Amino acid sequence: MSDKAEEFAKQLLEKTDSGKLQWSAFWEGPSENYRADLGDGYSFSIKRVADGDNKVLSFWLTGPEGIVLSATADNLPSTLSAIGKSAFAGSAVFPSGSIPLRALMVENSLEFTATSRFRLFSDLFYTARKNASKEVQAVEKVQELLARLG
Repeated sequence: MSDKAEEFAKQLLEKTDSGKLQWSAFWEGPSENYRADLGDGYSFSIKRVADGDNKVLSFWLTGPEGIVLSATADNLPSTLSAIGKSAFAGSAVFPSGSIPLRALMVENSLEFTATSRFRLFSDLFYTARKNASKEVQAVEKVQELLARLG
């Protein structure tokens, strides 16, 4: 399902950049969240949680029945070396600490995918933030104007 999430994220990025989609900010604990309502009970949200140098971006589609699709990206993808070793341990015997070429190829492919997903979600997050800040500025300006009226 992450392929579908990435496809949606790309479309949302394009629609936001072209001014066709509006995002709004909402807060949930220590995370920074943005939501784009599509209508008919459907919305997309993107959330960033920071823990030291690690940034985790969560992206999800919500429908009338709840969360329909979700995906997460992390800027510090964990190495798959241990996974690679255990996944391929049964198919070949290799010296301790070495990884078969096939495992390295899988590891590099998954790490590239994780990195590209993080970049895509990060681009969407910052675009949503910028888009939502315009909304926040407009609301603040209207509140200021109303306050002047007394």
